[in-house]
Amino acid sequence: QGMSFPDAVEYLATRFGIAIRRSKETKKKDNSSLKKDIYRANEVSCAFFERSLRQAPAAVKAYVQRRGLDDDCCKRFSIGYAPQGWHALEQELKKEGIKEEIALAAGLLRRNSKGGLYDMFRGRLLFPIFQDARHICGFGGREIPGLDDSSGPKYLNTGETPVYHKSKVLFGLSHATKAMRESRTVYLVEGYMDVIGLAQAGIDNVVATCGTALTHDHINRLKHAVDRVVLLFDGDAAGRKASARSFDSFLNAGIDGSVQFLPEGEDPDSFAKTHGSHTQSALEALEKHSLLSCAVRDAIERFGVQSLGDLGSATKARLVSGLCTKIALVENQIERKEMLREASSLFMYTEAELEALMGDASAPDSSPMHEPPISTSDVSTCAIKELPGVDRELLLVIMALRDEVTGSILSNGDMCRELHDVTRGFVERIHELLGLSEEEKKEAIKELLKDYGPDWIAHWKRAHAMRRQDEQALRTLFEDCRSNMNHKRIDRLIKELQSRIAETSGDEQARLSNRLLSLVNEKKQSQKASA
Repeated sequence: QGMSFPDAVEYLATRFGIAIRRSKETKKKDNSSLKKDIYRANEVSCAFFERSLRQAPAAVKAYVQRRGLDDDCCKRFSIGYAPQGWHALEQELKKEGIKEEIALAAGLLRRNSKGGLYDMFRGRLLFPIFQDARHICGFGGREIPGLDDSSGPKYLNTGETPVYHKSKVLFGLSHATKAMRESRTVYLVEGYMDVIGLAQAGIDNVVATCGTALTHDHINRLKHAVDRVVLLFDGDAAGRKASARSFDSFLNAGIDGSVQFLPEGEDPDSFAKTHGSHTQSALEALEKHSLLSCAVRDAIERFGVQSLGDLGSATKARLVSGLCTKIALVENQIERKEMLREASSLFMYTEAELEALMGDASAPDSSPMHEPPISTSDVSTCAIKELPGVDRELLLVIMALRDEVTGSILSNGDMCRELHDVTRGFVERIHELLGLSEEEKKEAIKELLKDYGPDWIAHWKRAHAMRRQDEQALRTLFEDCRSNMNHKRIDRLIKELQSRIAETSGDEQARLSNRLLSLVNEKKQSQKASA
C-alpha cells in the first residue's frame, strides 16, 4: 500500500489488536497521537467537501461536467468542493469536535493578522491526497473559473504538516497500487486531473507528484511495486526541463526510468479524452526517451544552441566532463557500463575516452550538467548582507530581469565560478522556474523566497522598485557586475600565476610568465573597455 515501515507496523498492530511497546526514547519523539488527530480532521473535511460538491452551485457542477468528471469518478477519488466564504469548514470541524490546534496543524484552517480563523480552501474543487488506502494526509485545491471570489493560484496545496510532506507523497498511489503490481510499470504525471483523466480511460497505473519535482523519496515509494517508471510529460519546454531534472533522481535508485512526450498542445488528461478506450495503445505508440538523453539535450539548450555540433570545444568538454561526473556516481557496475555506452553514442566518443574522464570527476569546471530540482527543502542559503557586494548587486538584476539574464549567467563558466555558492544556487533555481506558467511561476518564486528568508524577500521588493524607476539602469548594473567579476577573476589568476612562477624555473617558468603577461594585458583591455 506504499506505507512507510513504521506506518505499516502501526496499521497491522491496530488491525490485529496487538499493543506496540515503545522505548522511552521513542515515546519522547513519538507524535502518533497528533498524526491520528490530523488524519481524523482530514477525514471529516473530506466527507464535508464531498457533501458540498453534491450540493454545489450550478456553476461548480457545470465545471465538473465540463472536465468530464462523472459521479463514479468523483466517488472513486473522493473529489469534493470547498464552499465559497471564509468559515464553512471551520464550523463543520467545530461541530465534529476537531480542536482548533489540530485543524491548524493539518493546514485546514489559518489565522489572520487579528488572530481569527478562516478556511484554507475556499471556492475550489478539492482532491484528497491519500498517504495510503486508509489515511488522507492533505488536499489539493483547483480554482474554479467563473466563481465570484475566485482568486489566488490555479492550484493550492496543503502546506507541510506532520503527515504531509510533498517531497514524499504521490497523488493516486493508493488507487494505482494493484495495477502497478500487475504491470510492474507506473506512469508518472504532473497533475491531479492527469491521473484522473487517464484512470477514466482505463489506465490505472498512474500517479502524480503534488506540485513539486520528482525526488528520491518518491522513487523509493514506487520501486517496491514496479520495475519501470515512465514519465509522461507535455512536449513543451517545461516538460523537457522536468524530464532533465529527473535524471539525477534516478541515479542509484535501483529502478528504470524513461520519458514519453505528448504531442504539442496535449496533456495526459486531454490525451486520454482524445483517444478514449484506445489510450493504452496510443501511449505505447509514443516514442520513449532515456533520461540521460533528456539531460544532455537540456544542457545543450541552456547554452543557446540546438545540437552538440554547435558548441565550441571548451564548452563541449565541460558538458561531457559534467556528464562523466554523474556517471561516476553510479554504483552498479553494469548500470554504469550501460550508461557509458549510451553516452558514447550521444557524444561520439569511445567508452574508453569517457571512462578516462570519469577519473576527473572532481574537476571544477564539470558543472553544466547540474541543475537542482525545484524543491527547495534543502536550500543552502545565508543572509543577503553576508554575500559579497558584487553578488548583492547582481542579485538585484537577477530578481528584476530574470528572464533576460539567468541564461547568460549560467552559460558563462567564468562568471559562475566567481559567484558565491548561495548566489549561484539561487540563479539556478530561478532559471529553472522560467519554464512554468505565469501563475505557477509566481507561486513557486514566493515559496523559494520564503525558504531563503525575509531579507531575500526585501531584496526582491527593492529590485522591482528599481525596475519601475529605471529598467535600463539595471541593465547597466548587470554589465558593471559582469565587468567587476571578470576583473576579480583575472586578479585571482594573476596571484596564482605569480605564486607558481616563484616556485618554478626554466621552460615552465617562461611559459607561466608569458601567460601572466597575457593576463595583465587582458586586464588592461578590460579596464579600458569598462572605463
